[in-house]
Amino acid sequence: MTLSGLLDRYSNLFVKPFMIMTVSVIAAILTIAPFVIQFKTAPSLGMFKDLWFCRLWSLLGPISTKKDAIHVHPLVQQARGVVLDVGPGSGLVVNCFDKSKIEKIYGIEPCLDLHHQLHRNIRAAGLSDIYTVVGCGAEDTDKLREYGITPESVNTIVTIKVLCSVPTPEKTIESLYKLLVPGGQWLVFEHTQNRHSWLTRVFQAIYQLAWPHLLSGCNINRRTDDILANAGLWDMNELEVPKGEFHWDIIPHTAGRLVKA
Repeated sequence: MTLSGLLDRYSNLFVKPFMIMTVSVIAAILTIAPFVIQFKTAPSLGMFKDLWFCRLWSLLGPISTKKDAIHVHPLVQQARGVVLDVGPGSGLVVNCFDKSKIEKIYGIEPCLDLHHQLHRNIRAAGLSDIYTVVGCGAEDTDKLREYGITPESVNTIVTIKVLCSVPTPEKTIESLYKLLVPGGQWLVFEHTQNRHSWLTRVFQAIYQLAWPHLLSGCNINRRTDDILANAGLWDMNELEVPKGEFHWDIIPHTAGRLVKA
């Protein structure tokens, strides 16, 4: 291996994850500092976590979205019919939807502090007439039912780097699978456990000790691709590692389309 290759691997295994965790710590300090400086009552733990994530996403979100655009944009453009946009966050990719193919979009976003920016990006994308924001988690079937989101009522599910942080992935993904009509599609861009390098998996397991606590419940080594594959019967499973990712990547992705049988 060349010196350049060794440096790339070192940066990937050590520098990249530590930079992400460092940004998270900075975001936490920036979140709590105003309360301390102004001698205000400290926020509740739940409020603090929401505000912390909003601050963190404001720092990392634009960088991450720009980096992944080559994979995410053409994927999201395939959405059609009634669409369930799971975890849109602040709406950094809502401009990728092709309105001509879509009847309705429901954005399932539990972090209420992100809703203002999400609505702003929806308006900027010209989707206000078809995009409805739903303030709950994807696992809250009762709330989804209030919006008419019931089994076999959705043509497309979109999940972009969100399934890593749902608290009960198997249950939530199976529940979402049931919402798809037969022939409905699930568009996926998620990070997952590294399958090609045992050394990388070891480092993922080490980082996992702190990762969920610093990154709003995100799991760096969740086998999301397997959970999706086992959620139900699929006519088509086109999930694959995006082009350009190395086999030793500490945050590898699975991307593509699943079609329900």
